[in-house]
Amino acid sequence: MKLFTNKILALAAAGALINAAVVDATEYALEPSVKVSTEHNNNYRLQVDNTESLFGYTVTPSINGQINEENWNVALDIDLDFSRFNRTELNTDDQNVNLSYVKQGETYYVNVFAGLVRDTTRTSEIEDSGRVGIVDRHENYSLGTSSAYIFDESNRLNFSVSAVESKYDAIGRTDYQYFQGQLGWEHTLTEKLSLSVIANTSIIKYEPVDALVAFQQTINFFGQLIPIGDPEIFQQSRESTTDSAGWTAQIDYKLTEKLKFTASYGESDTETSYEISDPENACSRAEQDPLFIPLNFNFCSLVDPESSVANWDVNTEWANERQELSLTYSNSLQPSSDGVVIESERVRLKWAYAITQHGRIAFDSTWGENKALDEPLNSDVSSVNRTFLNAVIRYRHRFAERWYANVALRYNNQEREIFSGVAESGAIEVSVKYQPVQQSWSR
Repeated sequence: MKLFTNKILALAAAGALINAAVVDATEYALEPSVKVSTEHNNNYRLQVDNTESLFGYTVTPSINGQINEENWNVALDIDLDFSRFNRTELNTDDQNVNLSYVKQGETYYVNVFAGLVRDTTRTSEIEDSGRVGIVDRHENYSLGTSSAYIFDESNRLNFSVSAVESKYDAIGRTDYQYFQGQLGWEHTLTEKLSLSVIANTSIIKYEPVDALVAFQQTINFFGQLIPIGDPEIFQQSRESTTDSAGWTAQIDYKLTEKLKFTASYGESDTETSYEISDPENACSRAEQDPLFIPLNFNFCSLVDPESSVANWDVNTEWANERQELSLTYSNSLQPSSDGVVIESERVRLKWAYAITQHGRIAFDSTWGENKALDEPLNSDVSSVNRTFLNAVIRYRHRFAERWYANVALRYNNQEREIFSGVAESGAIEVSVKYQPVQQSWSR
């Protein structure tokens, strides 16, 4: 099943729907900008051995357009990255487009959104598979809506659905579609405290993956298996669908004007089903003849597993006039380009401080652990399981009217279960951004 049979038409249809709903728009705004950045990375492949450095520059023109009325808003954001490096095979032109429509009434709220991200695995896989060494094209298409119906000051019903298709032009990466739905009840006890109960469901569908598998005919000679002839090679393929359903309970508490706390806990039951294509009946032959043995990973022994996962999301935020700090812990199921559903555990720390009126320093770090929920499609499970750390500290300074300079230091590491040693990389990025005055008018 194809989520988007024509990607461009899908976004165009969403735009037409939004445009039809906003014929009474009265205020318009356009805010263009352009950023030029240069980057040096001492291990862009993020490998333990055979490290390779990278140097290059990126030009990013951007535009933000808005149409506003009293109770609705349409926004279009477009970022275009043109990157050139000392290794020409890494040169890429990327696009990031987001379209949204928001309408607010006295008793309801509606948000419709569509997005397109066209980048490479060097950026898309940082927190997913971590396989950033070979740069291949990645495309991500999204479409969804979220809404709320307000019954009174204390009660509201929240609803959301979304669909994502992720495609890779790469060997060893698996295309997938990801559907999510949520229905929740939110009850406000006081101005500072609210409680929510949420029912959620998701479907993750992976496209077929092909594999060449080898089997060997043997004979049993006094307890020893003796090969007969050469190994036989067979073509197999497999696709999988993981269905998940569960619940979540959430508390939102505003301790003070500067300090907020949010925590949610839930459980999800998952079931994965496999469809195996074995046109030459290698699996049947191996089942009937125990001396016909596999020599490598194959799909014959796969079963449809079931599991239960605990979902956590705990967040604390503190802010004053010059400083912001947040700490988040989460554990949830996510799709992955490795072709399996992963249980993703994250700890994220963010901090920002306005040193002066024109200068701001910020720090952002994420520690994560990915574990395959079930057996992966084409390799041992230990090649998927990994821990990683991504951190960046940056300083931004407005040195002239509408001109900004940015210096960022990045650190990344990862350790895979299948390998010994930690892969580390460090990078520095320097950029200059020009952002003209926003153009606005009305009719």
